[in-house]
Amino acid sequence: PEKDRGRFASGVIEKAKDQLADRMVSHIEAELKYKTEHGDGATASDDKYRKMDLTTRSVFDKGLEKVIGNPGMDVLERMRREHVEGGEADEEFTAHNNGVDRTTSPKQQWIKVLPGGVDGPITAETCGAVNNRTYDDEPMFEKDKEVTDMMELKVVKDAMLTLYEVVAVRLYTGPMFQRYNALLRACSSTIADHMDAAKSAKGGQLTSEEEDAELDKAMQKSQESISRRYVNTIHAINSALIKIGRVTPLPPSGTGYRGVAGLKIPECFLKADDFGCRGGVEGAFM
Repeated sequence: PEKDRGRFASGVIEKAKDQLADRMVSHIEAELKYKTEHGDGATASDDKYRKMDLTTRSVFDKGLEKVIGNPGMDVLERMRREHVEGGEADEEFTAHNNGVDRTTSPKQQWIKVLPGGVDGPITAETCGAVNNRTYDDEPMFEKDKEVTDMMELKVVKDAMLTLYEVVAVRLYTGPMFQRYNALLRACSSTIADHMDAAKSAKGGQLTSEEEDAELDKAMQKSQESISRRYVNTIHAINSALIKIGRVTPLPPSGTGYRGVAGLKIPECFLKADDFGCRGGVEGAFM
């Protein structure tokens, strides 16, 4: 059985490589045709796709606290308030993932994770309430698994996750991923827009001191723009992912891929920076 699984996995990987190669060839052919028709400086993606929003290493190095603000002391209770008492608690939205559209609200999602944790404060009895999630297509966790049972999972123990980190990750595996990621990407856009405006005001170039000062202003503007929505939950997810990453082995190839669709690859992937590096930082979770 182990060999069969290995052969199956290898087959899937090879098929994915072939499909990726076919798409890359098609894309390159389209780009060459477009350049022939519109000139060497033009790309087909200029018209077809919207720009992929990425942030910079400078923003990453500043830390999540600078981007969205600091979490509170009682993280789990503050997470409850963010989903149950926040201004958009009952606001319905539709999330799409794995070919499934789900219409829900932040409050509904909190109830699915902690059915007894609506009115607060969070107690051991609250976390022990039966979890009545009803998604038949949810592969990450067993249906009707209590949060207290999830605390006994090997990965949770190996990573030494706290209760609020488990709750946060569980929320992220449902439709709420859309809200969290949209908020983080909005922060990235706010910071990028401020920095672009600052550079334009200085003739396109900032000194290192000016750039650092403007970056601090941009991050303050980013914090103000989100009005502390989901700040505690996002910090909990980030903390959990860091811990899980420390106990999760890399894939055998040592290579990870980030799939994108309908987005124009930004210039930072094509032009090296002062350190000879190309690429960017995803402002949201994967």
